[in-house]
Formats: sequence, structure tokens, C-alpha cells
Amino acid sequence: MAVETKKTNAAPRGGAQQTHRNGAPERKKKRRMTRTTRGLIILAAVSAVVLIAALAVWAAGLRYLTVRDEEGGVKAQFLGFIDKTTGQPKNGTITYADGAKAKLKNGTELTYSDGVTYAGEIRDLAINGIGKLNYVNGDVYEGALVNGTPEGEGRMAYANGDVYEGGFSGGELDGKGTYAFAGGDSYSGDIVKGKITGEGTYRWADGSVYVGSFLNGLRNGFGTYSYANGDVYKGTFAGGIKSGSNGTYVWANGDEYVGDFANDAAEGYGTMIWASGESYTGQFVNWLMHGMGTYTWTNGHTYTGQFENGLQVDMGA
Repeated sequence: MAVETKKTNAAPRGGAQQTHRNGAPERKKKRRMTRTTRGLIILAAVSAVVLIAALAVWAAGLRYLTVRDEEGGVKAQFLGFIDKTTGQPKNGTITYADGAKAKLKNGTELTYSDGVTYAGEIRDLAINGIGKLNYVNGDVYEGALVNGTPEGEGRMAYANGDVYEGGFSGGELDGKGTYAFAGGDSYSGDIVKGKITGEGTYRWADGSVYVGSFLNGLRNGFGTYSYANGDVYKGTFAGGIKSGSNGTYVWANGDEYVGDFANDAAEGYGTMIWASGESYTGQFVNWLMHGMGTYTWTNGHTYTGQFENGLQVDMGA
């Protein structure tokens, strides 16, 4: 007797593939990635790379910093690397509000776009503190600075050979200081807004010395002028010349004049005493006896009368 078998759709345990009605195996369909999905994946990858790079650069110390004034305006901007220990700018570019730029190196060196260079203390992206400033014209300043301007005590070596050491205010020579000229002259004393004004000592290269008051670079007021030839004047000056009363001029040979001065000479009333012992008291014009006066000789004789251009006009008792 024949055994009848039944057809079944169940797959054998071995996991045989399903078949189509025609008996061919059925293939699984692959899902295709859409352009949107691909774009999002690429964007995410790029963003990740950028983020990693940004984090690496940030970790390396790259920063963009801005310094503002009291009113909120931008004073300076910095793009570069900071010192990771102190947080201070170290290497990069500083751009200032006026458009000027400077390269920062090692946190203490600046090279400006106009050629000026600086080495020293820097605060708020500007020259502030003690440092050395090299100007384009060859002048060199060493000392205290505020916002790039000499302020306080410092030393300026000028390109022409002059050297000043002393006080500064707003970039100008101001306060006590010593100025040595390239030609050999020198001055030590008070300076106001770049002018020799106040009390001080001026020495000439030839050995002459003046000690006393000055106004705008000229001898003005009371002082003592010692000439290189040994002559000495003590008295008042006006506009750089001897002027006023009660001045004294002593020559190296011992002659001496005491009295009025005008136009840098004995003029007015005074007394001249010669080293020989003779003397004259009376009127003078430009160092000469001129007008009424009395001349006394060493033997005691005297002449009182008129004088003209240093000579007596008539005889008198």
C-alpha cells in the first residue's frame, strides 16, 4: 500500500531559503542611504573634526582677546597664544583702535608696524611698566612708561648724541634731571615741560659754569656765572643777560665792579675797584665811566665831575 505524503510550507530546520513559486530562491532587499542622511553624517564628521581641532588649539593657548576703555570702546585686540600658566598674551598680533598693529613675542617684545620696537613690561596689550623703547628716528628710551609714553624716571639717548636722565611727564622732560649735550655742554636741575626752568647748573664745554635760576632755557633771576677765563659774575639775569641792581663782577686779575647792570654790561650807578687800588664810583654806560662820578687814586687824590666814554671831561679838586 502506497504512503501519501503531504506538502508543507514549513522550512526545514537547516534554514533553507524561501522559494518563489517558480522555485527560485528569494533575495533580501538592501536599503539605500538617502542624500540627506549622507549629508548629515558628513556634517557630523566635519563638525567633530572641527571641534577636536578647536579644542586642541584652545588647549594650546590660542585666544582672541579684547581690551576696552572705561566707556566700553575697543582699545586693542589680540589674536595669538597666551601663556597657559599666567593667562597673559605671549605670541601673536595686537591691533589698536587707531589701526596700528604690533607683533608680540614672548610676552615682552613688541614690533610695531611703523618700525618702533619695545622690550619690557606689557599690561592691557599696551606698553605699561619698565622697558626699553626704540624709536624709528634712532632715539632710545629706557625707563617707566604708561601706554607707550615715557612717564616717571627714565633715560633718553637721542640719535644726535644727546643724553637725558631724569623725570618725564606725558612724554616730555619734566622734573629733576641731567641733560648732556653731544657737544660737551651739560645741565642738571629743574625742567618743566621740556624747558630748562627753575634752579639748576649749566656747564659749558669750555669750562664756564652757571648756577642759578632759569626760565625757558635762559638764565633768569639770581645766579652765579663763572667764566672759563676766571671771571665771576654774581647777580640777576633777565632773558639770559646780566640785568638788575647790586650785581658783582670780579675779573680774574682782581678788578671788581659792584652796581647796576643792563644789556649784559655795567650800566647805571656803581663802583669799580681796580686791582691797583684805584676806584671810581658814579655813572656807567656799557662798562665805561660816563656821567657824574668820583675817581680816587691810590695816593688819595680824587676827581669828582663829568666823565665821557671812560675819560674825565674837566679837572676838579
